[in-house]
Order: sequence, then structure tokens, then C-alpha cells
Amino acid sequence: MILEGIFERKKQVLHTFLEQRISSDLLRAVKVNPVIRIGKVAEEIVAVAKEEQCDLIVMTSHGSRLRRLLHGSFTDRVILLAPCPVLSIQPWTEIRTEENKRVAVKLIEKWAA
Repeated sequence: MILEGIFERKKQVLHTFLEQRISSDLLRAVKVNPVIRIGKVAEEIVAVAKEEQCDLIVMTSHGSRLRRLLHGSFTDRVILLAPCPVLSIQPWTEIRTEENKRVAVKLIEKWAA
């Protein structure tokens, strides 16, 4: 019961965090459906991609070098299992939007610490 309460509070914090990011100008032209799950990271990403019939998965790849050597990365695993193409980018990647605006994309590792 205590763990469920902790999970629900963390889930709410994370949901608020995601809603703030989704409402940014960067994502206004993209359909975003936030999903929060517990499980193995790569497998959950792939499961959601299948359920939502995603056309593309975009994720950063920058895990610990030692962890990657020993176990591989989440991104590597998603690439192997995904039902659609996976675009792997550096944590800070400059891209240009249709309006030719510069956009910085960053993965935030500890969203709900």
C-alpha cells in the first residue's frame, strides 16, 4: 500500500513534468500522448510503439560507457526490437524546424527525483 502511494505521487510529478514539455512550442505540431509505465525500459518503449502504431521512435543515446559495454544500451535494444524506425540522436542535438528555427533537444535524466 505504501509503495502504491509513492508510485502514484511520482507518477503525478512525472505527468506534470511531461505536460509542461508537451505544451512547448517545439512540440506544438507533433501529436504527443504521454505514457507512464513501470518495467524494462526498452521493452516498454517497444510495447508502446506497437500499441500506438508509431511511425518513428526518437531517443537519445548517451548511457554509461561501462554499462553499455557490459549490457548494451536502451537505445540499442529498442533499435533491435522496434516495429518502426528509430532515430538515435546525441543528448544535445541542433535541428531545424519547418520555420528554420534552431531547436535544442535534451534528454533530462532525472525528471522526477
